[in-house]
Amino acid sequence: MIEEGETEPPSQVSFVGGFRAKSGAIIYTLNSKEAANWLKKKDRLETFNEKFGDLAQTRPKLFNTIAYYVPTSYNDESEFARSGIEIDNDLIMHSLVHAKYIKAPHKRSKTQKSAHLILGFNTREGANEAIANRW
Repeated sequence: MIEEGETEPPSQVSFVGGFRAKSGAIIYTLNSKEAANWLKKKDRLETFNEKFGDLAQTRPKLFNTIAYYVPTSYNDESEFARSGIEIDNDLIMHSLVHAKYIKAPHKRSKTQKSAHLILGFNTREGANEAIANRW
């Protein structure tokens, strides 16, 4: 397993394929799960992206789950709030990389107290752990 602070890639990392999706995105396939997990780290993706120019965007595949009846006071744009979810629910740290209310906040009733969230995890294990914890 790759340690958090480790910067060297796993041995023999290579891109083995890629295809253009209907959206125009190019989806790359690497030769191993370890190589993909190593590249998914935010700072490494940013470095990878710099080589393609200003118009290119890179992001890892997300594994989405739904969290039901989340208090509307939760700030879905806050990285600190996502870390709080991971800590409070004993989830893998830094695995929750995206959170978004299904219904936009401006479309809610003024008296609404809870709403549903889409949670995006960067690993299948992180999403499965959230599901196992009955999110």
